[in-house]
Amino acid sequence: MRPKSDEASVSALTKNTGLGRLALEMASRKSEQSITHIVEAATHVIARQGYAHTSLLDIAKEAGMSKGAVHYHFPTKEALISEVLEHACTVVQKRTQEAWDQGGDALESVRAALHELWHVRAGRSDEAAVVADLLAQSLHDPSLRPKLAGYYRLAASQVTEHLAPHIKALGLKPKVPLSFCLAY
Repeated sequence: MRPKSDEASVSALTKNTGLGRLALEMASRKSEQSITHIVEAATHVIARQGYAHTSLLDIAKEAGMSKGAVHYHFPTKEALISEVLEHACTVVQKRTQEAWDQGGDALESVRAALHELWHVRAGRSDEAAVVADLLAQSLHDPSLRPKLAGYYRLAASQVTEHLAPHIKALGLKPKVPLSFCLAY
């Protein structure tokens, strides 16, 4: 055991030389990596088992961590689920955005986006499965509703934002105004 005076001088040295900042940055990066790993593991488990049949222990096993390590980063299952839902919605949204962006002409862009929208959902990606499962769960858990509503508002604005110019370019006149998508 080091004498207290040595511990104090080591602590002062790391604070004053930048070694402390480096250690903190490394710890922060490792923590971020752990959080990402836990969220991805939770996404896989929930997609496979469903929210109602998933425990923090299941998620910890999938992540290759102890339940205590999961609790260190996420004190409750609800806190973790909130992050998982955010992750799943972001992944689905990015895939759809990429499809909108890759189409050349208006018709091809709409076709590519609709194909990707269908593929993400019908292919039952883990993220789409999580969103669907948590949507069903929100009937019984009102705390999930605000995040899901935000996701669907974003999806509706994405469709409206990208679809409107393509519909106009194709010379189509929709019977229902596209702003209707954003009304809810």
